[in-house]
Amino acid sequence: MTIPPLTPKEFLATANRLHPVILLQKFGPVSIDDATVDALWQKSVVCWDLSQRAENLEYILELLHNAFQMDPDRFLVELFVPWTGISKRLADQMIRISDEFARLKDFEAYSIEDTAHIATKIYRPLVADIFDPMLTLLSGCYDFLEGEFVNIEISNLSKSERSKSDIVLARVRKRGGPLNLLDGYHPMVRNALSHPGSDGVIYEGSAILFRNIKRQIPPDITTVRWSHEELHHRVLQIFDLINAIRIASEIFACSKMDRLLTKPAFDQVYLKVLDRGQRASVRDVKDPKITAILESPEVPLKGKFELISYLLFTHFRTVGLPCNSAFLNMELSVAGLEVPMTEAPVTDEEIRESVVGFIRYLLCMEDVGRANFSHYRIRGVVGTVETFQVQLPAAALSDHRDEKAGLIDLLSEAWVWVEGVGQIGIECDLSAVQLLEDKMQMPRFPRRGRVLRDYDPLL
Repeated sequence: MTIPPLTPKEFLATANRLHPVILLQKFGPVSIDDATVDALWQKSVVCWDLSQRAENLEYILELLHNAFQMDPDRFLVELFVPWTGISKRLADQMIRISDEFARLKDFEAYSIEDTAHIATKIYRPLVADIFDPMLTLLSGCYDFLEGEFVNIEISNLSKSERSKSDIVLARVRKRGGPLNLLDGYHPMVRNALSHPGSDGVIYEGSAILFRNIKRQIPPDITTVRWSHEELHHRVLQIFDLINAIRIASEIFACSKMDRLLTKPAFDQVYLKVLDRGQRASVRDVKDPKITAILESPEVPLKGKFELISYLLFTHFRTVGLPCNSAFLNMELSVAGLEVPMTEAPVTDEEIRESVVGFIRYLLCMEDVGRANFSHYRIRGVVGTVETFQVQLPAAALSDHRDEKAGLIDLLSEAWVWVEGVGQIGIECDLSAVQLLEDKMQMPRFPRRGRVLRDYDPLL
């Protein structure tokens, strides 16, 4: 399996097709800075087969734009951005698989040992761990175009890579696209490598025999034979397609940056794509004039409180959170808000839900009034009667902001007062919460004592 060499003229023409501006110009005006364009172009031309890369990028970008045009906001919020988060979480595994190539120099080229290493340590995990979720973007786009998209979890986890590849190939034949797009993938080879100990794979001197064995009497066996060289080339084809999907998604994202920076798309980017350091950088962006006032030792605490109250009331109006008034206890360094309630919480569930709602207010207060108060409190009133209060120390709220503590921690640490009952505490069954998180297709909450990876999203 050899690739015909390109003449210098053909190489330049194909490389020009891969220029991001050329790739995007058919979809409308392009506004990307030169440095980003150059970086994307360099990524695009580094590949095994330049002509195939051009066809793949053109096809994937057109698919993305067609799905985007169906419903731009929903496509970004429910499909593209969550998939980008999934793609980002594949980085460590991709590095581990790529590192296996480094071991090949210790083997004789295309020896049985070399070929077995490529098959079991590269091809199998590459298909199962990387190719499968990357293919979710393409199959998800077709589901979106055909009105069958539900959410990214179903698109990613309810179908095998065989089902996703069948969907993509069928649509390519019907709608257009490179017919050799998935040539690197063979479901029978993938299945055989999943059961190599049951005579699924036999390594020969110059080839590998892959056998798909159906368990019945007698067993029904179908076979595929690849040369050592063909296996290596198939791996390179899959690598190239995975990189084409990743690069196409980056080019597409750059072309839609204005949409991605508006709500609710950026909320999803913040939660599911940015890592902890990047989220911290976003949180730390403040108006320098306001920061100067809040951090000035010459401005009295009451003056800072008035500014904080103004900022909070403006924010709460924007997000639709009702708020009556603000109060300050100078002696105890407690800043608080009074908020209206339709009725007093009575049951355990109502109390828990009210505490969670009040914590939302408290997080906003601490974010604006950092380091100026020791505690923050919310008073809930029904009419004119004070019925409910929640208070948390600034340190606990700060830990949540810095992703050192989660909502479970804040619930456990909150001081809660209920009219007619007095002070109460909320107990959390951490083992039950852990079991629930383990079973659900959702990002994990940060929690005291549990360190999350840098790229773990935050709820």
